[in-house]
Amino acid sequence: MRDLALMVLIVGSLPVCFFQPYYGVLLWIWIAYFNPHRFTFNYMYDFPIAAAIAVPTLAGLIFTRKINRPLLVRENVWLLVLWGWFCLVYFNATREPLFAGHIDESKLELCRSCVCGIGRVIGGSRQFPGGLIEPPGFK
Repeated sequence: MRDLALMVLIVGSLPVCFFQPYYGVLLWIWIAYFNPHRFTFNYMYDFPIAAAIAVPTLAGLIFTRKINRPLLVRENVWLLVLWGWFCLVYFNATREPLFAGHIDESKLELCRSCVCGIGRVIGGSRQFPGGLIEPPGFK
């Protein structure tokens, strides 16, 4: 029963993630911290929920008009530098082909960059100290 309830919640949220990428980021963070699929017993236990949420969120980020589109903002530049540092350290530590085991970290850095991009919502969204992003409409 838990599997079905979680599946309905996730699949029902996917269209919302496409049309409201900010909601997709919040859902992705909730899944990352809470891991509700690990409390199930059947087919949802090994289901890639984060990937299922990331795909419509990233697709919605491309098509939405509510997001400013500057790519070279301070946060994304520093995340790109961090990703480059990870590549350099990984290559020097393992001597394997660069993306043999580094692809998971690269996907995570892509999602982190999208979180920074979604945080810049038109309408004067502010950032709190420490990088926490204030939701739109929050007073």
